[in-house]
Amino acid sequence: MKWKLFKSKEDLQNKHYSLEPYKKRFYLFNTKYWKNSYKCERSSSFLVEGLLGGMPTHLFRLGVAAKAIEQVMNIKPVVILKKDKDNNRKMFESFGIDEFVYLNEVSPNANKKFLILVEMIRFFTKCNVNGLLNIKYKKINIGKLVYDNILHSNKDCYTIEKIEVKHIKYIFNALMYAAKYETLIEKNNVDLVLLSHNEYIEYGTLAVAALCQNREVITVNDVEVSKYSLPQELYWHKRFNSNIIKNLKKIDNIELQNEGNQYLNERIYGNEGLFDTKNAFGNKKIYTREELREQFAHNDNKNVFIFMHVFSDAPHLSAMVMYRDYYDWITDTLKIIKCVKDVNWYIKVHPAAYLYGETEKIREILEIDNYNNIFFVPDDFNAASIKGVADAVVTCQGTVGIEAGCMGIPVIVTGKPFYADFGFTLCPKSKTQYYEMLQNCNHIKKLSNAKVQKAMAVMGAFNRAKYIDMTILDNEVYEYAGYGKRIDYDKAYNKIIKNMRDKAYEDIFLYKKVKELITDLK
Repeated sequence: MKWKLFKSKEDLQNKHYSLEPYKKRFYLFNTKYWKNSYKCERSSSFLVEGLLGGMPTHLFRLGVAAKAIEQVMNIKPVVILKKDKDNNRKMFESFGIDEFVYLNEVSPNANKKFLILVEMIRFFTKCNVNGLLNIKYKKINIGKLVYDNILHSNKDCYTIEKIEVKHIKYIFNALMYAAKYETLIEKNNVDLVLLSHNEYIEYGTLAVAALCQNREVITVNDVEVSKYSLPQELYWHKRFNSNIIKNLKKIDNIELQNEGNQYLNERIYGNEGLFDTKNAFGNKKIYTREELREQFAHNDNKNVFIFMHVFSDAPHLSAMVMYRDYYDWITDTLKIIKCVKDVNWYIKVHPAAYLYGETEKIREILEIDNYNNIFFVPDDFNAASIKGVADAVVTCQGTVGIEAGCMGIPVIVTGKPFYADFGFTLCPKSKTQYYEMLQNCNHIKKLSNAKVQKAMAVMGAFNRAKYIDMTILDNEVYEYAGYGKRIDYDKAYNKIIKNMRDKAYEDIFLYKKVKELITDLK
């Protein structure tokens, strides 16, 4: 009998799934909500990454996007789960999705297993961190997914200096996930995959497998709705950079500058909406240069602000990073700046660091109390303060780089963020060049008007490229869905239900956005 990869509702009708009360409420509401939605009768299908379906925000985005794709392309969504006892199946069923596939039942063929063996042997011949970072599945890098997954999964693990035995399983798992996903794509002639997350092993390797087979990938997350088919576009910053370039070519620059200025003002005054922006700008104090001088420096040296990243949160979001991770970057940077005495160095901890329990750890790790030229900014420091107090900004690839550029503040970046290479950033090509830039910060000058205008146009193009919709997934949902200080899925699902009640599914902005995105794929 031919083995069937996809299992419909009928295949598992006797299976028992138990749901928590808050999930059951959402299931009952959502089932009625999508009852009359479009239903494909064809056998052709596309894959939906369902491993993150246990989180309210990811479930909602994936379900809504899947239904939009089903309607436009007339192909069935098939959700990937880990095993058949996963009760996230019921949650996806509430969207009118009834076909599923389970990774624990997928076995790659002999050729794929041999490919995994060869790559593992290649790694063991070097068995170092660079070897890990350069692991590939076929011709596509997955080593960066592995590296980021190790940091993300191990408490208080902020960098990898040497390979340990426990790291081997991550490498093998990444290769096996990619092989299993590719098997699903090949055997079922899938042309498209949908996911809400393409960082880390379990989710990112689905995109890798699709790109290995020249398939389209659609990603829907809290800041983007995008489709891509090129390996370099696995990286978030590259996807946005490509879309910004398109917008700069087709839209008048003056129009984009005006949009950029408006969007910048919305961000810095905390009105733009998303939780991370509100954490950086909302309910915080705007400091003056005089107030900082009185509290810290007691001199008129130039002020350079170093905006940190979350150590554990995917340092390889761009294809090019000068350092192996954010910990490596900040500790190396400190070695240089502690000797640059004619500059006041201010360190700003990332506003999301508390989500990972890093806020206090960072202060312990950096140990800057012994230096009279390096300071942590006050806890109530509004990032918008840099407009009046910063002479330069340093970051790997933070969004602060484009905000600072729009304010006329020169920015040094050590990665390749979406706003790099437009002429208003300083992008060192080597660590030696980076050190020289840090050592010469006391001589750095404000950006010219032409560069500020360029930064504003890029900001406007970025605003056009991003996706943010707060009508269903608002800040209250995010607060309780894992992005705030207290997780409460009961409240998160209840708020989603409340926000959906007065809207037809055709009117959900995400639904319309995905339909618009994929119209040309029909």
